[in-house]
Amino acid sequence: MKRHGYSVFRSVDLILRYLLGEISEQEKGEYTRMIEDTGLCPSDWEGDALLGGLAVEKDFDTKAAYNYFLSKVSPKPKVRRWTKRWIAALWIFPLILGGVFWEVNREESEMKIVKQIFPVSSKAYVELADGRSIDLAVSMDSLSEKDGTLILRDSTRLVYSGKDKMGGRLIYNVLNVPRGGEFSLILADGTQVWVNSDSRLRYPVQFGSGKREVFLQGEAYFEVAEDSEHPFVVHTSLGQVEVLGTEFNIQDYADESQVITTLVNGVVKYAATDGENCLLKPGFQVVDEVGTEKLQIREVNLDEYVGWKNGLYIFYDDTLEKIMQRISRNYDVEVEFKNENLKKLRFSGELERYDQVEAFLRIVELGGDAVFVVEGKKIKIEPK
Repeated sequence: MKRHGYSVFRSVDLILRYLLGEISEQEKGEYTRMIEDTGLCPSDWEGDALLGGLAVEKDFDTKAAYNYFLSKVSPKPKVRRWTKRWIAALWIFPLILGGVFWEVNREESEMKIVKQIFPVSSKAYVELADGRSIDLAVSMDSLSEKDGTLILRDSTRLVYSGKDKMGGRLIYNVLNVPRGGEFSLILADGTQVWVNSDSRLRYPVQFGSGKREVFLQGEAYFEVAEDSEHPFVVHTSLGQVEVLGTEFNIQDYADESQVITTLVNGVVKYAATDGENCLLKPGFQVVDEVGTEKLQIREVNLDEYVGWKNGLYIFYDDTLEKIMQRISRNYDVEVEFKNENLKKLRFSGELERYDQVEAFLRIVELGGDAVFVVEGKKIKIEPK
């Protein structure tokens, strides 16, 4: 998202360059205009007093600071919704305005971001019924299955034709999206699916005469084509989601030992393998976790769970372990924590899915008690 030509992370980069003394004369003018655009006074951000204040405290409460800053945002709905999304990444603002500061020490920072770490990109493999595996990032030629179904494709999605062929023998394809990748597809019934990194979706080329059933490992967002005679069912490792026509997100990564279903529109029914089930309303999610007896139903901020589909990851009072888990999948990197306490550090902010991870890590490093050391495609997290 941009405002007056500034992306979120360009704004963050300008602020960090200013505070670290790395800003050029040309960038100073850009920085001043950007600060004025927030409604703040540029003079408040100058002089030794500010930098002296930043070095006073080493510890801070990001959640309290984040909430304090949001309380200063205009309460008008149209303005507040936009501003919250734009400012969520600017942790530096709430930390300063909230009266909580952190230690800035350029010499102690060991973070080095190198070219081996790339943002998410469109890449996937499709396994056809005859056993062939096609790299969708390489060839753009159309495909056809043995039942005659035409599979159109470009660099970002697959499209299955033949909605009127429902009822024949089921032939399955499998879409595999590796770490650091994403891909989307339109199934034969018109249902659209966005598949996230490190995920696998198995689906029929044409649906049968009964339920429309697919099988998910990982994470995907579904926009289901309405068909009252043929319910749409997503099978997961712990249960299944059944709908007629709606939008929802499912997260089912093996290393998280839980299935999270978040409803955006319509109604869905989640049925666990142990027989427990529930109906969800928009804005709610159900969590089915290994080792727990009851399904957990809770109201959530949808952007935190489905924002990835629109190119944005939002974190609100999340642990560094959870944040780095997402970064690991989406940037295809290995993450190593020096000790368990680092995993428990909490942050609020946002990361644009297609940006370099450098600005994000710099903010976390400056705003917390962690130092990032990057070696190739491995990120080591150490205490300051």
